[in-house]
Amino acid sequence: MARPPRIFCLGRNFAAHAAEMGHKVAAEPMIFLKNPLSIIGPDESVEIPVGLGRIEHEVEVAVVIGREGKAIAPADADLFVAGYTLFNDVTARDVQKADQEKKWPWTRAKGPDTFGPMGPWLVTPDEFGWPPQIQLCLSVNGEPRQWGNTEQWVFGIGEVLAFISRTMRLVPGDVVSMGTPEGVGPITAGDVVECHAEGLGTLRNPVIWQPTEKGLELPDA
Repeated sequence: MARPPRIFCLGRNFAAHAAEMGHKVAAEPMIFLKNPLSIIGPDESVEIPVGLGRIEHEVEVAVVIGREGKAIAPADADLFVAGYTLFNDVTARDVQKADQEKKWPWTRAKGPDTFGPMGPWLVTPDEFGWPPQIQLCLSVNGEPRQWGNTEQWVFGIGEVLAFISRTMRLVPGDVVSMGTPEGVGPITAGDVVECHAEGLGTLRNPVIWQPTEKGLELPDA
């Protein structure tokens, strides 16, 4: 899954996270696309470009699509799921806020290289039942930051796959990341971020400054 065809992400799919960001829950799933080239695996480094401002973590459970589908019925959604994995929707928050004020999409904030840690395993749906009940959490340098459970999703997998596939055909390898719980916070070079869920393992990624053309030039502390 190093290069999924597409990464669909959900915004504000935990009510508490929507509230902490100053927003209300939407009446329909809020979908945006994340750059597939942002994907990195376990123990690979999140590289922060100089000048992006505040960078934040967002632990999520991602659904990986196993078969092609269009106009999927919510009740049939489980037939299209290959498995689940952990996803960290790393976000340049200052950039996101600035672009929101201009009514621009979130592409710059969500899409930088290495801003999509995913893994460590793809676990088949039979390990969790339907709908899945997965407890997820995130820590930075061993400090707990985020907790949540898939029971808290505003929109479940069936609703989300049905909503997306009304207009866009889902294909094997597509990733649908289901949104983050409350507790998002900053990360910077030198941090180690760990996303964890029972049954999905631990996704660990160090954070560094992005190398420059001249090598590893770090900004002043």
